[in-house]
Amino acid sequence: MKKVEIVYTQTFEQTVDNAIIHWSQWSEESTIIEKIEGLIEYFETKVGKNPYIYSLCSELVPLGNTDIREMKRENTRVLYEVDEQEEQLVITVLLFLGQKQSIQNQLIDHCILYK
Repeated sequence: MKKVEIVYTQTFEQTVDNAIIHWSQWSEESTIIEKIEGLIEYFETKVGKNPYIYSLCSELVPLGNTDIREMKRENTRVLYEVDEQEEQLVITVLLFLGQKQSIQNQLIDHCILYK
């Protein structure tokens, strides 16, 4: 079995920060951070054992993107892709979203805020 490496993009980190700010309107920030850390640990455990455990992102497949996968859990989504290299699998974690957030709107907002 190949070694699995998980890499987080700056965009992922920024979308996590945005989620913390947004959800902190209704809950304590520390509670939100603990929840997100738990989700990330769960994600890492699952994809560390089987990088292909989650299905392709159904929102992106009609647009021709069949590389990005999506974990859905506790009203959140984590988008990632798997790159098979010679000696390892690299999982690049791309976005952290709420269950109902539009990927397209999130990327447009990201481009405007972090250009």
